[in-house]
Amino acid sequence: MKRLLILLFVVGYINAQEKTFYLESGDIVSGNITAETDDTYVVSTSFGSVTIQKADIIPKKVVGFQASVESIDYYQMGYDQADQDIKTGDWDIDKAFSIGLGVGNLFLLGAGSLADGLRGVKVPENNEVSQNGKSEYESGYKKRIKEGRFKTNITTTCSAMAFLLYLLLGTGMAAG
Repeated sequence: MKRLLILLFVVGYINAQEKTFYLESGDIVSGNITAETDDTYVVSTSFGSVTIQKADIIPKKVVGFQASVESIDYYQMGYDQADQDIKTGDWDIDKAFSIGLGVGNLFLLGAGSLADGLRGVKVPENNEVSQNGKSEYESGYKKRIKEGRFKTNITTTCSAMAFLLYLLLGTGMAAG
């Protein structure tokens, strides 16, 4: 009987802990789950009760050992934040620079891609990330930004080469 009471206490304690949900929309909802169906959670937050569709929750992955039952994949969190920052235009000037380096590849024999790859990435501060997860968050953020730079640079280089070939071949054909 004693074990049953301890088990019920532990299960009740775990369920009463505040949980944080990272949604695909980019929203973060923190609170206690007050009800659950097959498709939704009802979460009591400091702003009132919120219903969350389970399909809208970004799944969490275990990252190393953490004392919490609810482990957070800080790498993925950083990657997703960078993706959101790109979509909102926070990296438009950086993208324009990558385009310039991509065009420069034609004249600098690929040095533009090398320079683009060596540029640093300034990761904005995120108060949702614990000190333990900071380096993983920054790694994910930097990975997404560098992927975007690489794709922009290579796409620009290929487009510029195609345009240059069109001009050279078009001019040669017109003269012949």
